[in-house]
Amino acid sequence: MSQQKYPHRIKIYKGENRYCIIPIIKHIAGYSVDSEWYMMFDYAVSEKETGESIFEALNVIASSSISIGGEGEPSWMKASKYKSWKSFSNHNIMIMLDQLEDKSYDIWPYSGEELWHVLLPETATAEEIGEAILNMFDELEKMGVKKLYR
Repeated sequence: MSQQKYPHRIKIYKGENRYCIIPIIKHIAGYSVDSEWYMMFDYAVSEKETGESIFEALNVIASSSISIGGEGEPSWMKASKYKSWKSFSNHNIMIMLDQLEDKSYDIWPYSGEELWHVLLPETATAEEIGEAILNMFDELEKMGVKKLYR
């Protein structure tokens, strides 16, 4: 049984000609930290491959114990050329995905305010999850969102 409580949360970043997926792990002190595990892939990835990467990140969360370590170099920094959060956030946009206790999925853009949510059932396929994520990034770009905070 997983020591990680629901929701299981994943950050998905788009920027620097790549997507970056980072699972969030609960810390013993009660807050959450980025997992040391992360995955990056270029924009040519398919919807199915995107969804499969989400399933892999959810497995990382489910198999993780509660973190007791100090915060080292953040995963976003390891996966980026930027060395400060301000620079990184000015060149990336982010979508959050929560797997809820009933195993359904709640996907929403993170831009300092919640714009909309896409809810998918537990039975959603990798392709359906990937499609929702990639379409949401496309919609954010059409809206002119170019960074994490407006």
